[in-house]
Amino acid sequence: MTFSGAMPHRRYLYLAAAIVLVALGMRFPALLFDFAGDDYAQVAMVDGTFPVSRPAWSLFTFSGGEPTEVAELRREGYLPWWSADDVRLSVLRPLPSLLIWLDRTTFGDSSLPYHLHSLVWWLCLCAAVAKLLHALLPSRVALTALAVFTFDSLHSAVLGWLANRNAILASLFAVMALLSLVSFRRGRRRRDALFSAAWFALALSCGEYALTFIGYFAALVLIDTEDPLRDRMWRLLPVALPAVAYVGLRTALGAGTRGSGTALDPMDQPLEFVRALPERAGALWAELMFEVPVDFWASVSVSLLQTVLLLAGVGAIALLALTAKLGARESGKELRALPAAMLVGALWATIPVSATLPAGRHLLAAQLGVATVVAIFLARVHRVVTDRLSGEKKAPLMAVVGMSALALWLVGTQLLVAPARSYVEASVLADYSESSRASVLSLGGLERSSPDQRVYIVRASDPTFMLYPSLIRSQHGRPRHAGQPPIYTLSGSPHPIVVKRDGPKSLLLSAPQGGGLLTGLFERMFRSDAAPFRSGDGVALSGLHVEVVEVDDGRPARVRFLFEKDLDDPSMVLLLQVGAELITWAPPAIGRSSIVSAQPSLVPGTEQHYRRLKEPSSEGLGVFYMGREIAQPVDHRGAAWLERGEREAEEQPGVLLDHLGLKPGMTVADIGAGTGYISWRIAKRIAPNGVVLAVDVDPKSLEILRARMKAEGVGNVRPILGSVTDPRLEPGSVDLALMVDVYHEMSKPHEMLAAIAESLKPDGRVVLVEYRGEDEASTVRPLHKMTRAQVKKEAIVHRLVWRRTLDVLPTQHVLFFARN
Repeated sequence: MTFSGAMPHRRYLYLAAAIVLVALGMRFPALLFDFAGDDYAQVAMVDGTFPVSRPAWSLFTFSGGEPTEVAELRREGYLPWWSADDVRLSVLRPLPSLLIWLDRTTFGDSSLPYHLHSLVWWLCLCAAVAKLLHALLPSRVALTALAVFTFDSLHSAVLGWLANRNAILASLFAVMALLSLVSFRRGRRRRDALFSAAWFALALSCGEYALTFIGYFAALVLIDTEDPLRDRMWRLLPVALPAVAYVGLRTALGAGTRGSGTALDPMDQPLEFVRALPERAGALWAELMFEVPVDFWASVSVSLLQTVLLLAGVGAIALLALTAKLGARESGKELRALPAAMLVGALWATIPVSATLPAGRHLLAAQLGVATVVAIFLARVHRVVTDRLSGEKKAPLMAVVGMSALALWLVGTQLLVAPARSYVEASVLADYSESSRASVLSLGGLERSSPDQRVYIVRASDPTFMLYPSLIRSQHGRPRHAGQPPIYTLSGSPHPIVVKRDGPKSLLLSAPQGGGLLTGLFERMFRSDAAPFRSGDGVALSGLHVEVVEVDDGRPARVRFLFEKDLDDPSMVLLLQVGAELITWAPPAIGRSSIVSAQPSLVPGTEQHYRRLKEPSSEGLGVFYMGREIAQPVDHRGAAWLERGEREAEEQPGVLLDHLGLKPGMTVADIGAGTGYISWRIAKRIAPNGVVLAVDVDPKSLEILRARMKAEGVGNVRPILGSVTDPRLEPGSVDLALMVDVYHEMSKPHEMLAAIAESLKPDGRVVLVEYRGEDEASTVRPLHKMTRAQVKKEAIVHRLVWRRTLDVLPTQHVLFFARN
């Protein structure tokens, strides 16, 4: 039986179900996403806490474009200060809106039921795609196409982001409309035409994404070459009529975008859309065929790199066209024409979604065409190779080799790289969602303790931090006090900015190399170049006045922020986004400047990481680092507590050592070794050639340690007197750096962890053992505990990658990190 042969229908269903289940397993972590981005705005709309009332069918109207409404949204922090006065971000998606309203009123605050709801629709979409492919292709080719479609990494974000459910719904109903159209072409039954129109109308009720499927409708109608063209064109009416009605209704209701520099409405900004189309579509095609993450396009500003991505997209289209041409030689009149039809459909599908920032989650429709063309081509290659091996037909050897090489490459990218990337992206996105939410809730650990506290994010490039901190905190039971202003973001730049303190209450922001600010793609979402700034323009917010001091080509070059309080006031909290975290930031002295970037330069020896309080707590130093107060350290005066007899039962150090992977010959640094309670135990396990570097900053503790090692007869422990900023370890010399209940007491944690990371060998590990901060029932004093999220947040600054967390000890968790 050939690769493209028939199979029993029931077997096809079983195999299709198996493929979909495998695909689901690849992005199972996506179901663990919490709410993200626009989800919080929509929840607030349903709850009635959004500044502007929205009906249940209009939850995708983030800004209606009325100047008074825009001003209110800016004042409440739901639009950034630089938003155009008439910016409109409104999409007509009534059915997804109503389903979000239903979720919120039914499930409340738990996000898991929302995701399970989305999962049901996604499974229906996969079933509809499997049925459509089976209607168009031989069974085995259809299964291959289904695998290529469902294995693609784009499904991770599609499933994970609840606000993106509209794409699943629109795709599902559009595929059902395609199925009805295929039935109509074959049977000429009027009811199939009516079903096609009904399904497509339902797809359009889910939003403009349904328009990405129009290319498939047109191409599948036109491949029927026997009927006159006029008759074939009439068959497009079931699609054309609902599409015209949707566009008319959209215009009548005032939906669409206006005043945005990145969300370009083709009807309102046709020229801008046409100019942006080649670059954006090129990036999308590079994602489709080469697995080049489309997010990379949004992160670069160098025109050369963007040109490279554009050329890669052109190459991807040419490659798919070649694949379609070669695959069209498959037997059967309709199958010969199908690759060209699906190529046309895929090409069209990338055009409507180029109206906004390119994203892989926008490629559901295009991937359907790519999957079909690839599957037909692989079937063709299978037949050519089989025929040559059997001797029935002898295609030219070079042609066979070339087609086989292309087939292997397509299998590698579409069926190997894409699935692997799918799981990784789902895991990364889930972790990012959790970390960003936790960071916003803790504000880097600085809770809003009084109505006097003011929180400002100096720089944030992600919408979670730029727009939604106040909403996130409100939804999770931490609303701001009466009269307290919302959390404002000063800059959304993905590029470095210069922050100068030009007065006790003011900051002046500018670009380090001159030129204008507001060059980031997401920043420009809220203001196009058609609304230029002028010197002297001002925006009044709650407790903050923004003044544009200087402009460059219509964009702010220097912006002054005048606060109502002195920046040195303890109630003033300034934060920076670093990755998925918010960290505290201390403003420079008056007259001094600081450069802030996506990865702030955290230089050892500086004080910019630490925030000092006038009065320390009873257990702390009065110094905050990344949101937590540093605990008072234990020195030699606490030796009796460190060596207490019950510690063995309470902490089970033997169990800890069993899980560290200790081997003879290793070099292990016991940081904060104290009296050597852990050091001598490690030393025995890595003897005879291994060495323990017992580091401590207290000379008397090291004296006790030396005496203990002598008494125990241990000769492979080397005491090292470190400083509060340097453990004095040789770079690249340590296999394992262990800190047991000590990191939270380091007075200079940033400098110490940076130096420890430098001391690791390429495959070295850092292990932090801390009392569980999540355990509220623990009797350990609060400042001497740390949560997993806090430990991870402080480690990633030094490019340490979290590997795993063990909870094998009674009261402590064990976190493993490796060098990136």
